[in-house]
Amino acid sequence: MKSLRFGLIGIGGIGEVHLKMIKALTEQGKVELVAVCDKYLARYSENLDKLGFLSTHRYEELDDFLYSGENMDLVIISTPIPLHRDMCCKVMKAGYDVLLEKPPAVTIQDLDEMIKVKKETKRFCAVGFQHTSEQSFVYFKDKIMQGEIGEVQFICAQGIWTRDTGYFSRTPWAGKLMLQGNYVLDGTVNNPFAHALNNCLILADIKENGSSPKWVQGELYHANLIEAEDTSCVRIKTENEVEILFVTTLCSKDTEIPYIRVEGSKGIGCWDYDGNVTFRNYEDEENYESVQIESDAFRDMYDNIIEFKNKNIDKINCSLEDTRKFVLTSNLAFQSSFEIRDIHEKDKEVYEMEGVPLVTIKDINDIVHRAAEEKKLFSELSIGWSKKTELVYAEGYNKFSLYEDA
Repeated sequence: MKSLRFGLIGIGGIGEVHLKMIKALTEQGKVELVAVCDKYLARYSENLDKLGFLSTHRYEELDDFLYSGENMDLVIISTPIPLHRDMCCKVMKAGYDVLLEKPPAVTIQDLDEMIKVKKETKRFCAVGFQHTSEQSFVYFKDKIMQGEIGEVQFICAQGIWTRDTGYFSRTPWAGKLMLQGNYVLDGTVNNPFAHALNNCLILADIKENGSSPKWVQGELYHANLIEAEDTSCVRIKTENEVEILFVTTLCSKDTEIPYIRVEGSKGIGCWDYDGNVTFRNYEDEENYESVQIESDAFRDMYDNIIEFKNKNIDKINCSLEDTRKFVLTSNLAFQSSFEIRDIHEKDKEVYEMEGVPLVTIKDINDIVHRAAEEKKLFSELSIGWSKKTELVYAEGYNKFSLYEDA
């Protein structure tokens, strides 16, 4: 197998996770990190040094990196969300294949531009939705596609995590809707629980290209002092008439393992972030499968890309085109909610985690559980702080322009 020459843009934050994975793959002789690029190179150079990437060429300017003659097989883009579109297009135009961190783009018009550039340059572009490649999810998806639970009818994703105020101040773009005139939309939908939403859309795809949204109804809220949402409930009807409910919060005192439940005509299947997979038949309760498949989702994603680059397989698990339905769903959810609604002070509780404030919503775990179990939006549960929103249809929707005058 050919050892691939990698380049990495962005070596801080999630970029450090990429560095550690590249180090492991380097030790197996699968890849070589030949060059990195970071505007704040001096700040993050120690990330390279401590992993032993002493001979890797280092650049501060993107043009110097791209036109240095490094002859890279793949460029990984691990930069802040607002930079994804321009950087991805520039890297592909420079002649390189790309692995782009999620979300690939913030708006549908940006993603469509990136897909156009990809086609024009005939480059390869994978997106870093690593849970799509995780072995347990691939097993779960394949069983459903083979008819394990019959025809898919309803899908629910539930996510309950704890994030203190430090999480929302870690970068200038954290929790923002826009930053310096560029869209960010950094909240539950586009960032921490984006993997769950993307996987729901994949599981809805019984028929080829059938899981793009037909319409979306989104309720987006925040308890923290941020612009974007930290709590969300979104209902999606896909073109092939599968209903998806996405219900998440970052305002819990007690974290729970995110999961996806899929209901079909014959039974129910569940998959969670710990690799637990279960299937149950409606008519035969003894026909029950429960397995745990342990793997490293990040490693699974890289293995998939390396196999593709070495021409051992003919398809990657998450291409740029594959993520269009995710970006469109995200845009429609924000369009439907229209504004991010405040959680009233009386409905919040504030704790401290190692000296850092944690803002929580009272009874939020129970509220999320109820929404998931009863297949309802928060407003349909008559939660005091909730507000009903309208459906937004996907047909003809090709530009997101909300918040531009904010």
